[in-house]
Amino acid sequence: MNMQEALKAIDKLKNDYLTCKKMFPYMSRDLIGKRGAATAPYYSGSTMPVVFHYLETVTEELVKQSNEAGHWINQNAIVRLCSILEFFGYLSNSIPIDKSVQHAKSVDIVRRLRNKIVHKNGCYDSTDGDDIKLKDEMTEYLQLGDKVNTLNEFPMSIDSVILPLIYQCREYIILKSKGNSSYM
Repeated sequence: MNMQEALKAIDKLKNDYLTCKKMFPYMSRDLIGKRGAATAPYYSGSTMPVVFHYLETVTEELVKQSNEAGHWINQNAIVRLCSILEFFGYLSNSIPIDKSVQHAKSVDIVRRLRNKIVHKNGCYDSTDGDDIKLKDEMTEYLQLGDKVNTLNEFPMSIDSVILPLIYQCREYIILKSKGNSSYM
């Protein structure tokens, strides 16, 4: 395990993810009929603020397509984060998650979400016991409360799910590499 290289890969993932999300932020239905919008407030302090100017007025279809692309970017971040954990030897079918290390639950959530994305369609199935359990655990562990408002998707918001999972998996790597196994 090369901790420094793993941390660099996670930092690059975070930066690339944020750049992509600047281009495909969540688009509110309030934009329908308008021709422009500023970067989401989340990015207003960034080094590359974005202003959108559309050649035609925003339609419901554009909102839907943009939000679907943004959701795909969120899913991609989870898949890549899990890949980094696997590539650098922190997780695999033969390397279990060290539950004695803080943020092991984040690593577990990332692994399980990744499996739902790449081995299923990535949508939440309210009749699937594993999906129900994962969504419930995410809601509790990430303290999502009423932020979970999607019926057919796992929660994937940038500020309450994706970035916290990135930061916590990064911390897991540091603690695991330092041999800090006294969390539980």
